[in-house]
Amino acid sequence: MEKLAPNPMHSYLSRFSHSRWLRCLPSLGGLALGGLAACGPNQQSAPVFGGRGAVVDPGASAAQAEAKPAKGPCDSVPASEDARLDDFEDGDHRLFGGFEREGWWFTATDHTPGAQVFPAEGKFEPVSLASEGTPENQFAAHLRASGQTDWGVTWGTTLAHVGAEAKCPLNAGHFAGLRLRARGKGVLLVRFGMPETTAAEFGGSCSDKCWDMHSFLLRLSDAWETREIRWDQLQQGGWGKSVRFDPARLMSLQFAATVPNLPADAWLDDVEWIRPASPKAL
Repeated sequence: MEKLAPNPMHSYLSRFSHSRWLRCLPSLGGLALGGLAACGPNQQSAPVFGGRGAVVDPGASAAQAEAKPAKGPCDSVPASEDARLDDFEDGDHRLFGGFEREGWWFTATDHTPGAQVFPAEGKFEPVSLASEGTPENQFAAHLRASGQTDWGVTWGTTLAHVGAEAKCPLNAGHFAGLRLRARGKGVLLVRFGMPETTAAEFGGSCSDKCWDMHSFLLRLSDAWETREIRWDQLQQGGWGKSVRFDPARLMSLQFAATVPNLPADAWLDDVEWIRPASPKAL
């Protein structure tokens, strides 16, 4: 069995303590969830109440109260209607701006000495298509990695619904899956993170055998191809916590190159959700 990352975003976030992570998250792109206080050396985080997938701090009095399921803004997140995730034409590491939606592209690696990765951690940016480009399509994401020997490399974007009261998992339940254009050499594991498969220290609710996300094996070819990944094509690796997939509660979209699938050299473009087919007229 191939070795998978016990924590694919650890290298990106490890310099933050847990308490500081919860306070400082908005400046890092929102990988953890919940309504969070501003970051500052002397500021105290106010208690935050949320639903499934939110950071919940009910205070000391909760120990004396009757245990009940948490209710809050993350229990009723509206379905996102913005299908476009990113076409990379804006040239930055921010997800395409959808209504009340937030996401930031990142790179995480196992830090094997001498290994190569592009884009480097903290420096994710689209690359010019040069002679392949058109006036409407000039940039794409170029992902390269080689030499990693522990768990490999992960590129991805955080996914969050940003409401008035809290930052919650994104509700993509209105859609049928993911569509993108891709080309390159090798294999990428396309993964969808949920609170139940994301470690608690990074905003999820998992405490044991985390990061076994619902995934799809994407085999690349030399020519650009439009690829579709339907929700019913996803499966977990089977080594972690078994979780029912729910596209209405997504925290991240990731493209991973595990050690057996290195080196990797992939181009991605026009990443979007698949809209459901319109019902046929009778």
